[in-house]
Amino acid sequence: SFRTAAVCFHAFHMKLGFTCAHLRPTFGDVIPEFGRNVTESSTEEVEHRESTPSRVTSAAMAPTMTGSNGLISNVTEGLLRAVKVSMLTRDFGAKFSSDVGILQVSAEDYDRSQSVQHIDDFISHSWKTSRWAKFMAVCLVYNMTAAAAASWLAAVVLLVLELDSVSILPRSIHFEAYHAGEILHHTYGGWGMFLCPIIFLFVGVFWQDMHRPRLAFVDKFCIHQTDPRLKRAGIRGLAGFLRHSERLVVLWTPAYFERLWCAYELASWIYLRKSHICFMPVSFAALAGLCSLGLFAQVLTTLVAEALMGQSPIWFVLLIAWILCLLITVPARKHVLELTQLPSQLSEFSVQKTHCLCCDVGHVHPQTSQAIPCDRALVYDALKERYLKIPETSELSLSETEELPLPHLHFFDQQVRERINSHLLTMGGYRLSYRDALIMSSPTFWYYVARATYLESMPPIEWVRWALFVASLVFAAWPMVFEVIISLTGYYERVLVGSREDNVLKTLATLVTASSAFCIAVSLWALLALPFFYFQSPLPLILASAILGMLTVIRFRVFTWRKLRRFLSKKCLEFQG
Repeated sequence: SFRTAAVCFHAFHMKLGFTCAHLRPTFGDVIPEFGRNVTESSTEEVEHRESTPSRVTSAAMAPTMTGSNGLISNVTEGLLRAVKVSMLTRDFGAKFSSDVGILQVSAEDYDRSQSVQHIDDFISHSWKTSRWAKFMAVCLVYNMTAAAAASWLAAVVLLVLELDSVSILPRSIHFEAYHAGEILHHTYGGWGMFLCPIIFLFVGVFWQDMHRPRLAFVDKFCIHQTDPRLKRAGIRGLAGFLRHSERLVVLWTPAYFERLWCAYELASWIYLRKSHICFMPVSFAALAGLCSLGLFAQVLTTLVAEALMGQSPIWFVLLIAWILCLLITVPARKHVLELTQLPSQLSEFSVQKTHCLCCDVGHVHPQTSQAIPCDRALVYDALKERYLKIPETSELSLSETEELPLPHLHFFDQQVRERINSHLLTMGGYRLSYRDALIMSSPTFWYYVARATYLESMPPIEWVRWALFVASLVFAAWPMVFEVIISLTGYYERVLVGSREDNVLKTLATLVTASSAFCIAVSLWALLALPFFYFQSPLPLILASAILGMLTVIRFRVFTWRKLRRFLSKKCLEFQG
């Protein structure tokens, strides 16, 4: 009896180990932010996980799709190619144009890529998506962090050049500054408000040309489109490109999972036990740009009012703030509505219902009238080679699918519905990443730094108070406002509108969201402005900043014990190495 129990326990343990080994390579630890990396595991951890597979994983489970007619996961050295990300942002993303597309290419596009040993990013996107939307998304992913840092540094440098002790840049704008209940008359040049946006846009577009650019896989450049032999080899080696890539960048749109190659690329990434994913809805890139533009318009309008009247009336500032909240709410609603389609898309996903460019044009090139090989056949062969070798991959066993006409396709559908659905939907819904919120808050930093010339004659304690006030606005107040607008948009859309197609309810939801965000913005600003302008002691401002900072940490989850443990573990490994 003891021996029988031991054998049963061992069999159960092996089955449990097999199941965990197969289900483990999903996205890893998910953070509740979009526009950021879905996991925070380092590249070394990913490579270690790939190089040391579980001992209970059978050879049949290994992703070595080497069928003669299917896709392969290993590519030759000359076939592995990547293109500089700077090539994608040139001419404002002209190569991403859906009018040009994947069919209208030349050999020069392939020559723009280069043979590599390693690929930084695999960019997965749909050619049906607007060129401008993908251009803004690529800039946000790769360039905008450097753009914000460069503009902030430029604002500080321009402030120094305006000081009386330097006097390189003139000051001509007069304004009234409130300090401890007193009105002080000062002048400033406002150079930062005019030059910082130019620097921000310039670096945001050309940053990849200003340093060593990242190398990315883009099908149009890295797969030969005119040589049939090289094109077929490149398409068959798509899994190999994924294997040699460090990160998957998903430029998501509602049409993403309607495209065959997009769904296959994301599912293959998970199947290859990769975990470093950057999920970027292209609608959010447009939203981030409009938020920054709207905030800049607000502070610029305030600056013009100060230049004309010496000060900006409080009613004028409040009116501009409410209009800003209203303008942000409109694109935020579009972004939220697109994200709400993601659960139903994944739960109803079927690879047989996806679209493929070759099938859409009837396997005939619309310009040359030449026959185009069917990509769907390649993908189906790869899925057959992949899934029919795995005895148990999910709750749907192989024996249950043998009666189905295409069991490997049903396996693939279930993997997309379960794995991708369970992990993409845990990204926090409409939650905004803290990094993107800081980028969107840059105009506030430019404005207050440009007006800081009056601090030159103040004691050092006033510099500290000013720095604390500006830091609280930029690093806490405005990020909270942007996050609240997106969250409230999703909440009121679900509560007030729901599935009803009523324009009145939609307009009401937009106005309620804008008004609620406006009230929260005014409350946060008053929490910092009252102790800064009307109290000489720094203690009230320190208390208000601490409260706002705690709310920001809680809302954005900037600091968690899991992140701290992961950071310390990484540093310990680096120290031991």
